[in-house]
Amino acid sequence: MFCYGYSNGDSAAAGRRPRLYRSEIEEEIIRHCYEDPTTSTNIVAARMGLSQWKVWFTVDSARLYSYRCTPVHASEEGDPARKLDFCRFILNADAKNPNFLKKILWTGD
Repeated sequence: MFCYGYSNGDSAAAGRRPRLYRSEIEEEIIRHCYEDPTTSTNIVAARMGLSQWKVWFTVDSARLYSYRCTPVHASEEGDPARKLDFCRFILNADAKNPNFLKKILWTGD
């Protein structure tokens, strides 16, 4: 639960959102991120009426990172031909320059 603190007595009467104390704002930002890790900092900022920078800084300081699931390992039409073209390119490049493959940063993906 969050305690709302008013900067002056008429915040609620003026129709503005009551101010949260700084640590409470950060806790609310982090709570939004835990509830839906795919939500962008722009969306959280808009929902809370904060700057995107404040939300990003809070999320980054808490070492949280939003993510979006994007499947990239599914084969699509035309993939086999592109893979074959790539293999031919690599074989030709290696035949021309024996050090070519040593200059590529390989990953486990």
